[in-house]
This record gives sequence, structure tokens and C-alpha cells, in this order.
Amino acid sequence: MGFPFLLAEQLQFLRKMKSILLFLLCTTASATSFEEVPTIQFDSGHSIALNGKIEFGTILVETNSSEEIESSIRQQLRYTVGQLNGMSGVADLNRILIQVKEIQPVGHRSYLVIYSADLFVAWPRELKIPGKLTLILPESTEYDSEVKFYQNFSSPECVDDQTHDLSFDVFWYYYRPNKSKCPLRHPSPKNGAVYLDLELSLSSENTSGKSPEYKKVWEDGRLIVTAIFGKNEADSQTDDDAGVWSYLRMHHDLLKYYGEPIKSSLEPGESPTHKTSEIEMQFSSESGPVFVHLFLVDHIRYTTERFKRRYNELTRTSDFIAYAGHSGLGANIRALAKMGSFRKGQYQIFLVNGCDTFAYVDDALVDAHLRVNPLNSPYKFIDLITNAMPAFFYSNSRSVMNVVKALTERTLTYREILERFDRHQRAVVIGEEDNED
Repeated sequence: MGFPFLLAEQLQFLRKMKSILLFLLCTTASATSFEEVPTIQFDSGHSIALNGKIEFGTILVETNSSEEIESSIRQQLRYTVGQLNGMSGVADLNRILIQVKEIQPVGHRSYLVIYSADLFVAWPRELKIPGKLTLILPESTEYDSEVKFYQNFSSPECVDDQTHDLSFDVFWYYYRPNKSKCPLRHPSPKNGAVYLDLELSLSSENTSGKSPEYKKVWEDGRLIVTAIFGKNEADSQTDDDAGVWSYLRMHHDLLKYYGEPIKSSLEPGESPTHKTSEIEMQFSSESGPVFVHLFLVDHIRYTTERFKRRYNELTRTSDFIAYAGHSGLGANIRALAKMGSFRKGQYQIFLVNGCDTFAYVDDALVDAHLRVNPLNSPYKFIDLITNAMPAFFYSNSRSVMNVVKALTERTLTYREILERFDRHQRAVVIGEEDNED
């Protein structure tokens, strides 16, 4: 269902919202209260954390239900993933705080909602921090309006140059309204977009000089690594699949770094293939024994019961756990976060190595650790590495190996570790501010 024609004065109100009216909006009673979000801290070799503020956002909806309105706003703000990715940045979708300021009727079952929103943004370290950005978002996420927005602006002029399999459902991810030839760069009352000011400032959550807690990793005299690699094509039965290649490359890199394993689930001289779904190895190092468990999965959301049991066993004692594969626009990341079994006092580093995982990772992993460590701060026993930008299969083993090497050599800070990741993925770590090393 579309929206009825808005009167000229209502359109003017929607587009410009002069300051004298905005002061009045703050006094309305219809509001969603802010929730407390724990300070998580942040460091990266290629990104820096910013606080973002939308003081006066607008959206058209067909409901006055507070819950449904907030859902619509979050759907609208999803388009920031595409727009900010076009600038090598992204916002954490799970940390967005929304406050509804006014719900104004504009027609039969149609409402203009005024809201504010706080965002936590990973911004490219090498770029100047702008005081303000203009977000270009669909004016409504009601089905008919959003489909029309997609139909009007899904041309190459307004999407990423690497876009593939574009559809309505994923348009927000590939959305690039700042491209030079995209007509959305020029505001028009008929283009179905709103232009919102995003005020940016340096976040106090930026840290530096922190390292993994090497002492806690090695306090039991060993390093335990669990790394999952997802296929590019779920049903692929070839070593040429990009995800399989990365898995095989990881095995190769481990042998190159540590030498021949003391123990291995592979036969002497045997090389793994796409048919090898699990590899267990033990290596020796100057720091102590290193136990590595590698998994190759078709699809992280549809794994076997055997894999789940094995993963749950290993997460109880693993020091470093990595997933390298498709993020599924967040669905795969949420599925992974719901798995695992954790032990009291077990410090762990997680690398969630997929596209834009900084935007998608929710509180599931942190909450799971809090359940077994209830009297501690949320990130006392977990450091979380994610990506502010897309990751590529060819660099997955490199990212995992950089952490493995660092944990073995025990000298690098997190920023130094992440500087060795592929620059394009903009890897960040959160939760390391309480580390003692």
C-alpha cells in the first residue's frame, strides 16, 4: 500500500524541518526511551571509532505502533551499510539507539515520524573526520515504497561496482548513493528519499597499545585454535571453490610456519581436499604446544549435529576461535554466535571474518560468556575481531594466521596484528580495553 499525496506544506516540513519546529518536537510524549549500552572500546589498524548522531530523522509509516515504528526505522538505517561502505566505513547496526520524538498523522493510516538516533561508526583511519555527513535513505520502508525505491535506483549508477545477484532484499547492502552519476545526489521531492544530517565526532571508546592477554592464553601451557572455513558455494565439490581453497591454504600456512606436525588426523604425506571436512593437528613452538582444529562447512547455518557437538566441545577450551566465510548479510554470523559452550574463566579471542561483520555481530557471544562469568564486565573474558568492510576468501587464511602467529610469538599489540590483515576489510577489535598485557 502506498502513501497518499502529501500537501505541499507537509512536504516542506518533511524536507526542511526548520529549527523552530524541531524544538517543539522534543516535547512530545510519544517516545522510545534509550537503552543503556555497555562501553565496548575499539581499536584497529585501518579504522577509527566515531560517534554518529541523527538529531532529526524522518520516516513515513503506516502504523502508530511504537514497536513497528522502531522496526521500520531500523530497516531504513540499514541503508547506511551500503552508503558508508562506499566510504570504507560502516555503523554497528546492533548499537543503534533510537528515540521517537513525534508521530504526526499525514493521511489515512499514514504517519510522519520524527526520531533521533545514535550510531557507533567505524571510519577509515586515513580520512579526515567530517563534522557532518548527509545520509540519503528511503523515506519509507513500507513494502510498496521500498520496492519503488529499489526499482528507481538499482541501476549501476547507484550501486557498488562489484554488485552481483542484486535483488530487492539485498539492495541496502550494495547501495551507493554517493556515486558521481547517481541521481540521488541531487535532492528532489519526488525521488522517495530523505536527506538526514549525521553529525560525527571522535569516540572516547578508541584505545591503543592493548594486546591479546598472552599470559591467560598460555596459562595452561598450550594454545588451542579452532578455525571454521565456509565454502563459497555451499554444495561445491571441488578444491577450486574459494572457501575450500582458503581452508586448504590455512593447512599449508600452518605447515609452513610451524613445520611438520607432531600429530595429525591426516595420514603421513596426505594432502587435504574438499572431501576433508575436519583436520586435527598438534605442533610444537617456542611458547609451547599448539593444537589446531580446522573445519570445512558447506553452510554455517545448516551444519551437521556432529559438527555442533564437536564445536561445543572445542569452544570450552579454545583460546582462539575463528570463522571465515560468508556473513549471509548477518544471518550466518547470528547462527554462529548461538553455538558454542563456554567455561568459567576461559579467556577467548573470536575472529568473525566475513563481510561487514562489525555491523552484524550481536550480543550473543558476550552474553554467553556473561552467563558463566556473571560477576564480571561483559568483555572480561572475550575479545572480538570483526570487519568494517567486506572480506575476501583469498585473504581469509592470512587473517586467521596473523592471529595464530601473534598468539605464538606473544609480542604484538592488537593494532599491529590488525595492520597485517588485508587493508580492505578494515578489521577492528572490541572489548580489549581491560586486557592486562
